[in-house]
Parts: sequence; C-alpha cells; structure tokens
Amino acid sequence: MDILLEKEMLAAIGILFMLTSYGIYIHSIFKGQTRPHPFSWFIWGLLTTIGFFAQISDGAGIGSIITLASAFISFFIAGIGYIKRKNIT
Repeated sequence: MDILLEKEMLAAIGILFMLTSYGIYIHSIFKGQTRPHPFSWFIWGLLTTIGFFAQISDGAGIGSIITLASAFISFFIAGIGYIKRKNIT
C-alpha cells in the first residue's frame, strides 16, 4: 500500500472519530442537556487554529486536516453557545 494513501486513510479515520464525538456533543446541546461556554470554546478554537498553523509551518501532511476540522467545529460550538446563551456565570 502506498504510504500517502495510508496516511490519507488514517486521516479519514481520525476525522470520522472526531465528527462522531463532536456530533454527540452537539446533539446534546440541541437537546438542552449541555450548555457550552462560548468564550471557552472560542479559546479552544483559537488555540487549535494556532496548533494547525504550527503543524503546517513545520511541514505537516494530511494529518493536520484533523486539527483544522477540530478548530472549525470548536468555533461552531462557540457560536451555538453564544446563540443559545443564558446566564452562564
């Protein structure tokens, strides 16, 4: 098996696991079981974005796409938390 194809398959499996876990969390938000703190999720998204760019600047391959997807989802959850916010203090 070609090494690039193997890395792409591992990245796809990683994204699948990530989407499954975030999907469960987002589902619990919409069911009202979880209330995400928008500022915390924004910070996580920001730090994950910095991590992604650090990976890219160091020559990371296809696996860094998992970090980028995680950053986007973190910002998405921050947005949901902001829209559905109540008294969060």
